[in-house]
Amino acid sequence: MGLINNDVYIAPNGVQITGAYISFATETLYLRQAGAGSYNINANYRIYWNQECRETGLSFVDLKTVSASVPSSELSSNLYNILYEALKVIYPNTSDEMRKTPAAPMAPPVAEPVAAPVA
Repeated sequence: MGLINNDVYIAPNGVQITGAYISFATETLYLRQAGAGSYNINANYRIYWNQECRETGLSFVDLKTVSASVPSSELSSNLYNILYEALKVIYPNTSDEMRKTPAAPMAPPVAEPVAAPVA
């Protein structure tokens, strides 16, 4: 799941991107008690050139953090959905991409060297 940003996003290197793909990818969600009955949740999110880059395991172009507050009564809900809603405040012109994006492919294991036969 992720968001497609329909506005122009300016990458850290100054390049402008339309259609950037925003996702939590494999990031960890953090939950901290903020007070009586209130919690803060935050997670890093990744911005890719587009959804294809995410799906094929290419590197992201930016890494940022988003936070939200949640009452204890909502702790059993999907906290990532709450953070996606917070992202929609930052990036108001987005489209939801509901497909399950596969995890980025892992590099194949390095083959063990084969010893040359001794003559």
